[in-house]
Amino acid sequence: MSRYAPLFVLFAIMATPFSIPAEAITQDDLSVRMIYVSLIEQGKTNSVTLHVSSQYQKHPMKINWTGLHLDWQMEDAFFENTTQFELSSGHSLSIGLYVQCPWSAAVGKHSDYILIEYLVQDGPNGTWNEYMWMSEETQDFEVALARTTTDTANNTAGMPSAMLTIGALVVVVLVVFGVVVVIASARRKKVQPAPPQTWPDQYGLPPAGVPQTASPQYGATQYPPAGPPVLSPGTTAWICTECGSPATGASCGRCGHVRGG
Repeated sequence: MSRYAPLFVLFAIMATPFSIPAEAITQDDLSVRMIYVSLIEQGKTNSVTLHVSSQYQKHPMKINWTGLHLDWQMEDAFFENTTQFELSSGHSLSIGLYVQCPWSAAVGKHSDYILIEYLVQDGPNGTWNEYMWMSEETQDFEVALARTTTDTANNTAGMPSAMLTIGALVVVVLVVFGVVVVIASARRKKVQPAPPQTWPDQYGLPPAGVPQTASPQYGATQYPPAGPPVLSPGTTAWICTECGSPATGASCGRCGHVRGG
């Protein structure tokens, strides 16, 4: 072997392109923190927020797809967000997901992991290359037994029932108040009976001093009696058939009605 052989081998090693698997690089490109409620009931839906930060300082990136997989799903199924987000170097954003727990999910802890597809503008002439970020599998969620119908009614229907009860009481109070107002109004409108007369005489007339003006008590076209007339000797009085006043002579001195007309 030539004495230059070791140098040739060393040169060959240095000339070989150095590459790192994409998984090893992409785990350092992103930092992901999940904000969630760990307890989820059967048949319920919880919201999950992924706080994603770019650790890649050289080039901008785009989040193409985000998914969260739980062990009760099919192998290739995810709770996903397909919205594309642009993420500058060193910046962060929040991505929302919804996790729906089926009624068939077993009570207890369940394993999950996060998968993110993203693009980095690190290719020749500014082209975008696609990468994949995947978290470790952990047990972040715990399924709880669905509440019974009674519990659900007490917790979710209790407030509407109380509101209906209060509403019914308000309606009753308003109805009673309305009845009282109607009765009071009717009493105010009721015509009071005329006071009994305390001056009996042959004409049934009020005593002197009573105002001689038109009054609803005597009707719209009548006049109150004017009292007994003062008669001269040999003169007879008659009652006017028009206004009811006592009169002497050929016509009524109050309304002008002609006697016998």
